[in-house]
Amino acid sequence: MSASDPLLSALVRHRNELDQAIGLRATEIVRAWMIKTSRAHLCVDEENRSLALTDDRSGLLDERDEAHNHGFSFEGLNDAIGNLPRELIRWGKTAPSGYTVILADLNTHLGRVYNDRNANPIASTDPWEVQ
Repeated sequence: MSASDPLLSALVRHRNELDQAIGLRATEIVRAWMIKTSRAHLCVDEENRSLALTDDRSGLLDERDEAHNHGFSFEGLNDAIGNLPRELIRWGKTAPSGYTVILADLNTHLGRVYNDRNANPIASTDPWEVQ
């Protein structure tokens, strides 16, 4: 990036802000889903790190699974997983096995973002409510 090009500098700054906003919203959506389905962790596919898996990692989590009756969009959940900040997806010794999203990590991340250890930024706007 050239310091002599103010338009390019502004566009890059805007892209970085947009990436942060997307990551934040993705974190809020995945957290809301995990809370509503009483999950402490969520298994994620190893290839793309963007698909929710069943707890035994034998297949994709989808509308046939336990959360179907809660009115969730698994396409939306998978989109959110694919846009999580990479540091929120654990691997190896820090996860049960394979790629995993841990609810406590999402809580900690949002607590830092909102400067509130007890943050519940989406309590009044559940992204899964059917309009």
